[in-house]
Amino acid sequence: MSGILLIALFLAAPSWLAGCAAGRRKPLEMPLEQRLTIVAENFQFIPSTVKVARDKTVVLLLKSGDRGYGVAIEDLGVKAYIPAGKETRIRFRPAEKGEFALRCTAPATPSCLNMRGTIIVE
Repeated sequence: MSGILLIALFLAAPSWLAGCAAGRRKPLEMPLEQRLTIVAENFQFIPSTVKVARDKTVVLLLKSGDRGYGVAIEDLGVKAYIPAGKETRIRFRPAEKGEFALRCTAPATPSCLNMRGTIIVE
């Protein structure tokens, strides 16, 4: 009888050990992308300046609080439209350090011409 018990324990051990290993926590991993939110409202960007890391994917959530806005970060090849009261996600990966202009691209709206922001790539 003790031989049967020993065999049963021997056969059950691998699955028991696998269950113990599955309960271990993985070490914290650094996020692969940087996520930011900018709100366009009353012809201004809030915040007007954001910092991002060079050679890291940036996910920029653009939100409109009051009307539709066209936006561009031309030197980074980014263009998007935010419908009124909606959100638009854009992804980009800046390769060079520097300061890049974020601007409104609705030429028919004079107030839009003064709507500026800055993306600082470090």
